[in-house]
Order: sequence, then C-alpha cells, then structure tokens
Amino acid sequence: MALRVEERMVAGEEGDDLLVHHLVLRGSNRAIGRHLGEIVRARYGVGPPAADDPLRVRVQREWLRRNAPTLFERMRGAADALGVDVGDDAYDVTRLGTPPTTAACSAVFVPPRRTTSGHPLVSRIFECAAPLAQPHRGEPPAASRPYVLELHPDDGHASLALCAFDLLGAALDGVNSEGLVVAVASDAESAAAGLEPAGPSVGLDELQVVRTLLDGCATALQAREALLGAKLYYAAYPAHWLVADRHGDAFVFEVSSGRNRVHIVDAAGRPLVATNHLLHRHPFDEALPRAPDPGGTFARWRALATGVAERQPLDAEMLSAVGERAMALADGSMRTLWHGIYDGVERTLRVQFFPCAGKGAEPRAPRPPIASFQLAA
Repeated sequence: MALRVEERMVAGEEGDDLLVHHLVLRGSNRAIGRHLGEIVRARYGVGPPAADDPLRVRVQREWLRRNAPTLFERMRGAADALGVDVGDDAYDVTRLGTPPTTAACSAVFVPPRRTTSGHPLVSRIFECAAPLAQPHRGEPPAASRPYVLELHPDDGHASLALCAFDLLGAALDGVNSEGLVVAVASDAESAAAGLEPAGPSVGLDELQVVRTLLDGCATALQAREALLGAKLYYAAYPAHWLVADRHGDAFVFEVSSGRNRVHIVDAAGRPLVATNHLLHRHPFDEALPRAPDPGGTFARWRALATGVAERQPLDAEMLSAVGERAMALADGSMRTLWHGIYDGVERTLRVQFFPCAGKGAEPRAPRPPIASFQLAA
C-alpha cells in the first residue's frame, strides 16, 4: 500500500522562532522512514551521516534489528531517501539529528481517582536551554521546528508524539493507540555529579527510548519489562522517563548517577511528579532541600506536587493552571516551548505552544490558543 501523507501547520507564523507541523503518515514502516528521510534532506539539508566508527555502526545496526525492529525498518527507509545502503558501515542512519544538550522538563501523572473524567492524565512541560541555537553550521535552530508526528504503521502501534532534534527514531513525549503515554525529562542531578563523554553508542539513547516504547508496548507492565531488558545510554544528557497506561498504572524509570543500577518508582495509585532530580533518591515523603539545586528542579517539583494536591479532582484546565505555576519559576536560562496534557483513555493531546515573534522576543501571546489532537483510528 502506498504511503498516505497529511500535513498542516498548527502553531507559529512565518518569522516566528517556533513553527509546529502536524504530520500524519500511514503505511509501512520502511515507507514512513523514507518520507522522514526525504523531509530532513529537503527541508534541513541533512545528508547521509558519515560513520565515525564503522564497527560501532555495524554492531548498533544489528542490535536494533534484533531489539527494535520497527526503528530498524524506518532506518532502511531513511537510507533509501538519502541514497545509501542501510548495511553500509560507512554511514550511520541510526538517527537524523542531534539530541538536546540540556533541557529542564517536567511531567505529572494524575491517577483516575483524582480526575473529574475518571481517566488518567499526564501533564508535560517541555523546556529547553537556548532552543534557538544552531547545533551545526547550516542546520536549523535545534528546537525551532517541532512536529506533532502521527504515525499509523502497517505493523505496530499507531502513535501521536511530539518530536524535535531527530524525526526518525526519537520522541519527547507521546501516546500510542493502546493508551500508553511516555515522556522524558532530563536528570540534572546526575549531570551535576559529572557528565560522561556523550555521543553515539550501542542500544537506545534517551529520546529513542520514548519512541521505542510507543512503538512496541501496550501497558505500563510491558514498558517496565522492555526497559529492564534494554541497553540504555545517553547521547547528550542523562534522563529519566515517566510512563503511564490507560488503566492508571504508572512509574518513573531511572538510571543511577553511576549508570550501574536502574530503579523503578511506582505511582501505586498516587500522583507522580518528575522534574530533573532522581526520585529514587528523594522519596515521596521526604522533604526536598531548600538550597539552590540543578535547574530549579526541587522548587518546580514542590510547585507541581502542591498544585496537584490542592486541586482534587482535576480536569485538563486545572492541570494547565498547575503547570503555569511551575513555569513561572523559570530563571530565564530555559524557555518553555510547549505544555501538553495527555488522556490515555481518549488517546488525546491538548497542547499550548509558545512561539515568539523573532529570536529573543517575548512570546506572541501569554496564553496561546489550545491545539487539540486525537489519535485517529
């Protein structure tokens, strides 16, 4: 079946520093990968990335073929679009972009018994440092062209995800056709302890984790199993992941600062807040430090946790107000690009994007319009 494509602009105007597309693709995973490869080549001038280590490229390709077959098929399509053989070790088509060097995101899970609809909700604030910086000469600003990417593959779960930095195999947050919601947030606490050299490795990077869970998992239990069995590394910055399903099961998956142990922090029927510190080191009932902290993570956690506790039950509008309280604590080093709320039962995303009229300008509107998306059948 031929690939079916729909695309429209959903936020921002020409001249703004943030333009958001809604792109819908229906077809085989290879055809989806081919179209994504054509986009990055035609719009952003991305050519076939030369491999810096052919042996690693070969091992990574085989690892993905065995452990992330959906991503592997899309890699084959991207290679077609870029005019190379996916099996050629001289080229690395594992990703078509560069992960962000730092971000200060937040995610909040609200269980069904705490919402007016009886549906579990996930609030997601995406903030990025220097979002308009160009990672490399000739490339577009790093986070200036996000996509609401809706994929309906012939094989695998359909998904609705927000993507930037790499369209092929990465996602920042999203929901799939089974009602699984996944969001990634940086781990500034581990970064403050000292960053390991970042770059390509073998396994899944911090953004590929989100995409792979959306592609392959139907429940939070399946996601736990997938994460425990995966080989993880960070390509740019350490991270942790919030995962929730439509039944109300939710957890945060974390890697220790020493990168030697993993931890699962279960919601167990409670609201679950993730900012940029490790939850397994700071239990629910522990008072967080008041001293200055990496990226203001403790202050934002307190604002979100308090806001959720004060408003019961919550709907999407009230959860938006809780998010605004946390966003107001930003110190100016980070820029909020969007705030979305996912409903795993309805498979919907309710999101506000925050474009500015030119680099360095104030947001075009303090309360921008709400865009709504539902994962189509």
